[in-house]
Amino acid sequence: MKREEKKALTRQQLIKATLAAIANEEDIELKNIARAAGISVVTLYKYFPSKQALLEQAAIFQFEIIANHVQEIMNQTEIDFPVRMDQFHTFLADYHMRYANSDKNNPIYDIFVNSPILQAEYRTRLAALWQIIIDAGRDAGYINRTISDTALRLYIEMYLSYFHDPDKIALVRSTPKLDEEFDALFFFGLAGTVTRNETDNTLDFFKKPKHS
Repeated sequence: MKREEKKALTRQQLIKATLAAIANEEDIELKNIARAAGISVVTLYKYFPSKQALLEQAAIFQFEIIANHVQEIMNQTEIDFPVRMDQFHTFLADYHMRYANSDKNNPIYDIFVNSPILQAEYRTRLAALWQIIIDAGRDAGYINRTISDTALRLYIEMYLSYFHDPDKIALVRSTPKLDEEFDALFFFGLAGTVTRNETDNTLDFFKKPKHS
């Protein structure tokens, strides 16, 4: 293995060891993180000058995990777009359920709320994620091309802000009909077009809209 490849691998091992410690609700002790990565604390400092620097990179790594997962979902072009959106919705709800109750004890969260640089990085990556979703929906013919990207991103952000409340997440996920209705309402707004069932003239949320 080349020197640069080995350094990159060690760096990733340190980040993964940090995330594993957080997931297990363990104290972030650099000596333990270094041991898990098979290096000394002295060597760890060659990669990260402080615990804060390590936690910041762990946060960015988490952003990348989320982004990669969303990209994988949207790349499944053989699957209808509403189904991909349902997968995205489920992934995001489960993610928030996993972390919503532990934010106060999560050192990454503490770093995030006090780091303008990290918050700016998050906003940039979030905007890129929304664009992936919007582009996938338009390519599939489900999102109205006359609706601006800005309006669509604001709509998505308003919808997802609902999932910051773990009690509301639990209510939606535990009631199948409500979960289905919530998905339908979200998709109806995202499509930006009213589609009606030709048989009974009722709203048909998951039929591909006929955009002009």
